[in-house]
Amino acid sequence: MIPFFRKIRKKMADENKPMKYTRYAIGEIVLVVIGILIALQINTWNEERKTRIIETKTLKEIRANLEMDLVEISQKDFLALKNDASFINFLNLAISENKMVQNRAQRTSGYINDLIDQIDKELGDQEGN
Repeated sequence: MIPFFRKIRKKMADENKPMKYTRYAIGEIVLVVIGILIALQINTWNEERKTRIIETKTLKEIRANLEMDLVEISQKDFLALKNDASFINFLNLAISENKMVQNRAQRTSGYINDLIDQIDKELGDQEGN
């Protein structure tokens, strides 16, 4: 293709037609500039496409990580609730044990008071005799 254009330039220069040659040269310059602009635009589109691909991939990774985090948080919440329920059961058991101990202590103290009263009564009976 280059030899073809070279022949045209040489022919125009030999025929001494500077106006035609100037138009031809300007036409070639315009074509080269248009070609460069087209190439730049194609390159820009390609770069944007690559950027969109990377962006999409990154967003998918973020989504997958968020879903995994959500599952992990849900599991931890479940375990925390389970631990809370176990702790509440433990407290309820401790409270009921404490009530049982208090009841035993009250009964025992009642028995002791009754014994003291009986002893006092017997001592009072013996002193009165």
